[in-house]
Amino acid sequence: MTHERGALAGTGRWISFWLLPRRPPRVTDTWDVADRLTGRTSLGEVRWFAQWRRYLFVPAAGRVFDATCLRDISDFCDRVMQDRQRRRKQEA
Repeated sequence: MTHERGALAGTGRWISFWLLPRRPPRVTDTWDVADRLTGRTSLGEVRWFAQWRRYLFVPAAGRVFDATCLRDISDFCDRVMQDRQRRRKQEA
C-alpha cells in the first residue's frame, strides 16, 4: 500500500499512525500504519468498519506483528473510538 499521508497522528515503539486524506465515498477518518524506522513500509490501515460500528486494523498482506505492535495498534483504535464518541456527544 502506498498512500498520500497527512499529519502524524501517533506513534508506538515500532510503528507510526498517519492520517490519510478522505476520499469519497468515505465519511470517516482512515490512518496508515507504517514502520516507524523508515516510515515507508505500510503495515495496514486503521479504518471504520460500519458493521461493527468501530475502528479496526486491516493489515496489509504478508505483514507480521509482535505483541508490542499489536498493543500499540489496539491502544490507537481505542483512542480514536473514544475521540469519535466524545465528538458525537458534543454534536448532540
